[in-house]
Amino acid sequence: MSTSTRINLPDNVRVSDVATVLGVIAGLPWEWKLLSSGHHVLCVPGATVVTTTVVEIVRIRLDGKYVDGISHFVYYHFESSAGGRLMTPPSTLFWRVVGRKLVDFFGGRVDYSSCDDVEWDYIIPAKTNEENCPDDGPKLTAFQERMLQIQPLVFDDLKGYWVELTMSKRCFVKITPAELCTKIHDACSVQDEDADLSRIFDACKGDFEVSFSCDTFYYKEDPSDGEGPCFLGIKTLSNGLTCWGMVAGGDWESPVFFIVYFDGDRLRVYIPTLGNPWNTNTKRAYGNDKEADWEDANDRIWAELKGKSENDGSVAGLVDFNEKAIKQDILSRFELKAPSVVVKDEDSVQQQLKALSARILVLEGMQNKPPDEYDDIIHY
Repeated sequence: MSTSTRINLPDNVRVSDVATVLGVIAGLPWEWKLLSSGHHVLCVPGATVVTTTVVEIVRIRLDGKYVDGISHFVYYHFESSAGGRLMTPPSTLFWRVVGRKLVDFFGGRVDYSSCDDVEWDYIIPAKTNEENCPDDGPKLTAFQERMLQIQPLVFDDLKGYWVELTMSKRCFVKITPAELCTKIHDACSVQDEDADLSRIFDACKGDFEVSFSCDTFYYKEDPSDGEGPCFLGIKTLSNGLTCWGMVAGGDWESPVFFIVYFDGDRLRVYIPTLGNPWNTNTKRAYGNDKEADWEDANDRIWAELKGKSENDGSVAGLVDFNEKAIKQDILSRFELKAPSVVVKDEDSVQQQLKALSARILVLEGMQNKPPDEYDDIIHY
């Protein structure tokens, strides 16, 4: 089952208007048509509503080359357990940002990832009937003009929203490279045998959310030598995170990069999304499902695939690691774990407030620093 973004709109919206607003947000060409009644309406020829074999569901097609370079479609549910109207496109950055802009217009809720613990990440109160579904007269004109004021999605939107919309932060504690090396070797040792780092797949089994083969496994024997493709080996990054970069995969699939780090309680594994060649829908390395891989890769806009199609072979043989994007992913996803303070009596309240203030400073200090480079942010 793939991860979806859930876009929940109020029940006073019309599907034709939703399609039009989606088209404007996506940057499709529009027309300002004059009706026989004397009123103007906004039309987006590339945004169409298509019926399906299920009465309660239609498909909204967005046909055109825009922002991310491809066309999209989304299923629109008239009935859902969430109430109102529901759309469940893939959980890509494009749809997260589009969903947010759509909810800004009509009101509603957006769940960026259907597989995390947060039910709704972005909530805007539903607009009134007069605002969302006027019938005629000045209110209908105002509604059409409000659609005209929508700012189409541009690439800078994807850059600006990226840190906010990606999955929740992971915490780490500061640790020296030598300390991390010792912890990993201890976790990968059995009795008196030398450490076998391939045992990390068992030691951190629950963290490997992406499926790939361990047949080929790369890491740096010398932890002080952190240089190499995708910074294999141990490194301390600019945000203070010390991690050991490793790569694994089968000969038929793209190798996948991951890091091992210490969160203060135990060793953890993190698999970056940006610049890392795995299918975000099937949760498998590229090379295991040609059709699904091309669908996912086109959504993520790999530079190596420009001008290519499924006829050019497997995605696994065409894309490679993007180290800048991988590093950006890691820097944006991790935050320093602030010490917790337990309130035991009235005197300790001040201590907790002090710790909270320190934590806020830590978070603001990291979050107010925009990514160093956005050249490769398109690999989402």
